[in-house]
Amino acid sequence: MAKDYLRWYASVKCNPYVAADYLSAMSLHEKKILFRTVSDIAYDISRDRKRRLAEEQLFGGEELTNW
Repeated sequence: MAKDYLRWYASVKCNPYVAADYLSAMSLHEKKILFRTVSDIAYDISRDRKRRLAEEQLFGGEELTNW
């Protein structure tokens, strides 16, 4: 159900009331899966943004190595 929610959310302009109804129908286990997935995605996006900012600040010939 968490996978279905993500697919649905990405495919429509989400109304918060509809999203709340969808979430209330989920089990606690499914909500935990969804939370972990969304948190991981947000972390990956943040890390990518930081990497791009760091690359923009490099001097000529420098490279990032620990990303």
